[in-house]
Amino acid sequence: MTEAFGPYSGYAADTDMPRSAWGSCGQPFPGMQVRIVDPDTGAALPTGAVGMIQIRGPHILRGICRRRREEVFTVDGFYPTGDLGHLDDDGFLFYHGRSDDMFKVSGATVYPSEVEQALRAIDGVDAAFVTEVGVGRVGAVVVCDTGVMTVDQLRGQARKLLSAFKVPTVWRLVAGDDAVPRGSTGKVDVRRLRTMLAV
Repeated sequence: MTEAFGPYSGYAADTDMPRSAWGSCGQPFPGMQVRIVDPDTGAALPTGAVGMIQIRGPHILRGICRRRREEVFTVDGFYPTGDLGHLDDDGFLFYHGRSDDMFKVSGATVYPSEVEQALRAIDGVDAAFVTEVGVGRVGAVVVCDTGVMTVDQLRGQARKLLSAFKVPTVWRLVAGDDAVPRGSTGKVDVRRLRTMLAV
């Protein structure tokens, strides 16, 4: 199985990756350029930093119907995908989610996928879904054995894995995945997830 993101036309379905690249989308096709930029300033970010994925090359769309080119592409011809990720030292791209999912807590950026990954690493957690609750509060719906797991246990473990500002302050523990609100395609309904956490 190979990870992928939005406009995957820039990446091969690479199944022969080194172990260090497992979980990545791979390396771009020859001729394709990928850069990671700060979502707020557009400045290029260093290797390992999470930011907005921008791509440029012969396999990218030429435009979007009824939109001027300058509305779609950067001045130097990169396409802002709306996706978040980071590049490792070998040029493998790791996907972190959509840029419209990220939010700020006390001026610092929280990426829900990063928090979800940390929560899923806790023993006894089957799944975790993270979103902003209100303004600048991290909320998490966690699928686990609610008869065994407590919020205090989860919070304590999360503090070992995450920076303090990324640790959820609003929690909802559910016994099964069927309690997680989803749309008709099976994708998590973030709006209803926020409502669920606001109760």
